[in-house]
Amino acid sequence: MSTGVPAKTCFYLAADKNYFPFACLAARRILDISRDPLPGFILHTAISDADRTAAVSLLGDRVCLLDVSNFLDGLALNYDGRITKAAYLRLFVDLVPDFVPYERIVYLDCDILMNRDPLALATAEMNLPLLAAHDLPSYYDLRYRDRLSLNPGAPYFNSGLLVMDLVAVREMGLLEKARNFAEEYPERCLQHDQDALNVAFEGKWQTLHPQWNVMTNLHWMPPFATAYARHFSGQKPWRSRPTGVEKPAFEIYRALSEPTPWRDRFDRSYNPRSINLFLKALERRLNAATARITGNQRSLRKARLDRRLPEIMKTFADHADNNLPAVEWPEKLIGVA
Repeated sequence: MSTGVPAKTCFYLAADKNYFPFACLAARRILDISRDPLPGFILHTAISDADRTAAVSLLGDRVCLLDVSNFLDGLALNYDGRITKAAYLRLFVDLVPDFVPYERIVYLDCDILMNRDPLALATAEMNLPLLAAHDLPSYYDLRYRDRLSLNPGAPYFNSGLLVMDLVAVREMGLLEKARNFAEEYPERCLQHDQDALNVAFEGKWQTLHPQWNVMTNLHWMPPFATAYARHFSGQKPWRSRPTGVEKPAFEIYRALSEPTPWRDRFDRSYNPRSINLFLKALERRLNAATARITGNQRSLRKARLDRRLPEIMKTFADHADNNLPAVEWPEKLIGVA
């Protein structure tokens, strides 16, 4: 495990043909904000020649494109029209020959926009094989423990941004365990590879600072300018109605896409859909009031989570600063239960 000395680290994204353009833009953003960029990779399934050409033009030789479609051949996995098999590529990084030289690997979803040099993650102290951020919405739902047969009180992480100690992961066979679970119990993997990873890394992950995975589907979030990484887990910046996407983030995407054939995805006036945000906030207030009347426990937990989000994020930030393992019964600690 790391003692703060920089490990040999790379970053990577994984995408199918639909998300490949946005993986390229996310990778370009990392190159732009990094003082000395880490080596980068994009694992992908089948893509068009035109998209590959555009990617090489945008990224040069700093990001390597790897077609790893063969890893997914013949696998019985849970996926649908929104989530394709490519989501499971994260489960195979221990088998990618190009990753053999690396001790540590940083993964980010295609819908994450970095604001801070990920080199900081290469020097973060790791006492466990994985650094990941708590998936806060899971702590008002809580059904994940029974569904995945996790231990009582087990925490749950969001897999949007992960830092893995590859040496430990290989030695402990953790990704092999995740692959086996995903294949043997596809019906349990409602959150797809994220569920399989949580099973494999149960008791083996450390709290990542929440600023590295600030999700837009939460009631409250720090401003874009202060987030280390913004995770557009709700509406995507490239959609026609990107509710919750701040203007600075949208403008960054527009600039990143300008020299590419994908610029038409952002070639429009910024429209924050403020009326939608207002209605969403009103809906949350009404739902909280209804929960108090009906006594629905899940809704009550959600209302408490929404109300306490700034304090909750500070709690987990303190845990990250002190290199703590993910705490058991997190919903009790943060006052949601």
